[in-house]
Amino acid sequence: MKCLTPGQITVWWESHFRFSKLPINVSDWPRESTDRFGIDLDVFPAARLRFASSSIVRWLAEPESDDLLVWVFECGIWPSSEDWNLYQMFRETCGGRSRLEDGPGHLFMLHEREDAATLVFLSIAFGWGIIAASFDGRRAMSFNHDGHFSIWCEDAASRDWLASDLRK
Repeated sequence: MKCLTPGQITVWWESHFRFSKLPINVSDWPRESTDRFGIDLDVFPAARLRFASSSIVRWLAEPESDDLLVWVFECGIWPSSEDWNLYQMFRETCGGRSRLEDGPGHLFMLHEREDAATLVFLSIAFGWGIIAASFDGRRAMSFNHDGHFSIWCEDAASRDWLASDLRK
C-alpha cells in the first residue's frame, strides 16, 4: 500500500477518470451512470459488512485492475465508532507511516486486495466517508458517514450487480 497526499489523489484521479473533478459530493457523480442508495448501519451485521467490503473490492478490481484507490475524505463525524489504534496498526502493517490527515489516499496493488477490503470494512464500520476507484477509470464507489452509497460505472449490469449485492 502506498499512502497518497490530497494533491497526489487529485493527480491520480484526473489521470484515470473521464470526469476529472473529484466526486466528493453526490451531485458531482455523472447521473446517467450512478446508482445511489442508503443502508442502515445499525442493523448491518459485521459479518455482512465484511462480505460487502470484499464484494466492493472484487468489483473494483475486475477485470484484474492493476491498482485501486481508497480515499478517506471524511472522518471524526462519529467518534464513538472510531478505533484509531486499530486503524493505525492496520496502516503500519501495510507500510504506511504518515498520519491519515497527511495521506488520506491508499493506493493498493493487485496482490493487496485483502488489505483494501479491510480498509473499506474499517471505514464503513467507523462511519468514515470514502471513495474507492479502479485503476482503469471504469468503476468507482463512495460511501459517506450517513450510510449512503454512490456507485458509478457506465456498464449498468455491473453497477446493478454491486448495488444488489450491497442491498441484501
